[in-house]
Amino acid sequence: MLGVVGRATASTPTGPWTVDGEPVLKPGGFGEWDTGEVGNVDVLRYEDGYVMYYAGSKGIGMATSPDGVEWTKYDNPETCTPPFAESDPVIAMPAPAGQHDPNVVRTVQSWQMINRSERGLEYSTSMDGITWTPVAQKPLVSSVDLGKMVWYSAFIVRDQSAYLYFEAGSSKTSIYLATWAE
Repeated sequence: MLGVVGRATASTPTGPWTVDGEPVLKPGGFGEWDTGEVGNVDVLRYEDGYVMYYAGSKGIGMATSPDGVEWTKYDNPETCTPPFAESDPVIAMPAPAGQHDPNVVRTVQSWQMINRSERGLEYSTSMDGITWTPVAQKPLVSSVDLGKMVWYSAFIVRDQSAYLYFEAGSSKTSIYLATWAE
C-alpha cells in the first residue's frame, strides 16, 4: 500500500525492531483531502496519549491515539461532504501551496509548528493544536531569499530558545541552523 504510516517497536533505541503487520494510518478515500498518501509524520506524547501531525495530498492533518496503536483522524463534525467527509486538515490548501513535513512543539503557552511549503519553511502557532495561525505573511526561511530549495527540518524548543535545523540545496545540500528566543 502506497503512502501509509506504519509503526515499529523495540525495547532499546538500537533495536531489534518489530514492525506491526498493518499500517496505523491510511490515506482517505477517493476525493478526500488526504487521498493517495499520508506521511512525513511528527508524533507527540501528551496527557491523554499521543497526537500525530501528518502531510496529506492537500494539507496537514492531525490524528490522536490513547495508546499509539489505534489512531483517529481529526474530523470537524460541521464538514460532511468531500473532500472533508472522512476527516479534516488542520492546515489546508490554499495556505502556502505544498504543505509538508510538519514539525510540532508544545510549550506551556501554545503549540508551535514549522512546516515546509513551496515557499520555504512556514511558522504557525495554535492554542489547541487544531486551529493554526501563521505568524507572518512570508516564510520563516524563504527558498527565494536563501537562493536554494528548502527541504526537511527539525524543530525543538529548550530553555525558552527555539532551534530550527533544516536542509537546503538541490543536487548537493547543506544543513543549516536558525535560533531565536521566545
